[in-house]
Parts: sequence; C-alpha cells; structure tokens
Amino acid sequence: MVTRMPRDIRCAESVGEMARLGKFDREFTVYGCAYQQNGEVLYRISEHEETIDRFCQKSRLNGVYPTAVLNHTQRTGVPSGMEAAIWQEEQWNLAHLLQESYSDGFLNLLQQLHDKPSANGASAMLQQWQERLEGRFRRDWLQVFDCYAEYCFMAKKLNKESYMQLKQWSAYNWKQMEDDIIIKDVYERTLHGILYEMDNALQVDYDAQYATVYRKQQQLIGQGILVTPVYSKTYWFRTFTDFSKIKEQYVAHIQELLEPCLFFMRQVAELPSFMPAEEFAEIYTKVKAQGTQAEIDTLNLYGHQWGCLK
Repeated sequence: MVTRMPRDIRCAESVGEMARLGKFDREFTVYGCAYQQNGEVLYRISEHEETIDRFCQKSRLNGVYPTAVLNHTQRTGVPSGMEAAIWQEEQWNLAHLLQESYSDGFLNLLQQLHDKPSANGASAMLQQWQERLEGRFRRDWLQVFDCYAEYCFMAKKLNKESYMQLKQWSAYNWKQMEDDIIIKDVYERTLHGILYEMDNALQVDYDAQYATVYRKQQQLIGQGILVTPVYSKTYWFRTFTDFSKIKEQYVAHIQELLEPCLFFMRQVAELPSFMPAEEFAEIYTKVKAQGTQAEIDTLNLYGHQWGCLK
C-alpha cells in the first residue's frame, strides 16, 4: 500500500526547508548612538530599540550625553546558521554610519556643554513639591516626582547636589512602600504615555511599547513642544476583554496626574538657562553651517531640552 502525504503537509515542509536555506528575506534593524566618555568616542548598538532609548536616558543622568538615536535596516536572506553573523554585520554597518554622522569634534562639543555648571532654579520648586508629598506614600505621585526631578536635572536647571538630595529622599520613601501589597491577576501589561499640548488642546499618546512613546516624546522635544516625561503604569487583569477598559482608565489617569505637571514645566521653562541663549545660538548656527544633519538634529534636541532654543 502506498501512503501519500497530504498536499498541505508537503507544502509546509517545502516552505520550512526554503526558510532554512535562507530563500526568504528577513528584515534586520539595529539602533545605536554615539557618545564621548573619558575622552574616548564610543558607540552603543542593539537590535532592541528600547535598550538604546533607556541607555540614553540613564546616560544623561550619569553625566554622559549621547547623540540622537540612529537606526539601520537591511533585508536579506538568512542561510541556516548565519543569523548571528548577519546581526553582527549590521551592527558594524551602523557603527560606520554613526562614525560618518557624528564627528569627534561634535561629541567633544556636547561634553563641553555638559561640563558647564548647571543652573539651580528648579531646586526651590521641587523642594516645595517634596514637602507636599511628605508622608503621603503614593506610588503614582512619587513616580511623577522622580520623573520631574530627572527632567529638571537633564534640563540643567537643577544641579547635581540638589538632584542627589532629592533622589535620596525619594529612595527612602520607596523603601517605606516595599511591603505594600499589590494585587495581581492572570495577565500583566505595562502602558507608557506622555501628555502634551497641541493646537490649544491636551493630547495623550500611549503604547505598550516604551520605545514607541519615547520616540514620540523626543520628536516633540525637537519641535520645541512642551511634553511630559514618559509615565508608566502596570495593570493586571483576568481576561483580554478587560484590556480596552484598562486603556480608557489609563488615559483618564494620565490626564488627571500629568496635567498639573505641564503647569510646573511651563514654570521651569521660564527659569534662566545654564548659558545665555545668544551664546548657544552662535554654537547652533556654526553646527548648522558645518555639521551633518544628524549633528544638527542632536543639538536641536538638547537645545530645546536645556531651554536654550525657543
């Protein structure tokens, strides 16, 4: 007796074999930035966009100023056993792109701007906020406070000594809440969102992917639009039919929580910058005349973040 293999099974096996041999193209995207540390130019590259975004955020808090993130995409077949080699090759390709896009002189300029003493006008405002939170032990309020202390520090309107004092106070409060009971359920999702004003109306952008929201936030900053730091909140739920309601709750929550913070940010924006706008304008004009588009975009981003560009 001859047993014939069903056609759909034969087709599936054929497709699987073609995929194994690399007959189908795949898309490889890598993300990266350049920065200077201890006088040395370094590149940070990853296939995960969020990894690079969070590295940039953390670096600015630690005194390192990375460039805006660039990405490189390549579509190619993937022969069996070659995937790791292709990822490595694309990382090298992006490293060369970063090297071409950002000169050593520009990275040195970023570090020189960072090394200028920060203003400290936001310190008194944050201390008043801290006093209002004393003894409250609310996770959402404390998270927002942390976000805005970081925001003021990265805007160079809060010096390192004041920032570290606020951070120490916050760490103590978080420790007091370590034993709080958090009710969990079957599924878990974290939503990330920002609030900003456009066309005289409040806008909320949110997503389950941090990188999507962070990229939007950076885009808005580069356009000179006042936008809140990314606010993240984790939800637990029993069925996915509950998730649409949870998203509605999140939008309402972020509007209520962050709308007062936009008023705070407007006040911070009016504080003196760490350097005169005219001095920064001279540097910016020179970069626009001689630099690459990537360098212009990066300085534009920092100029708005520092309040040197209006």
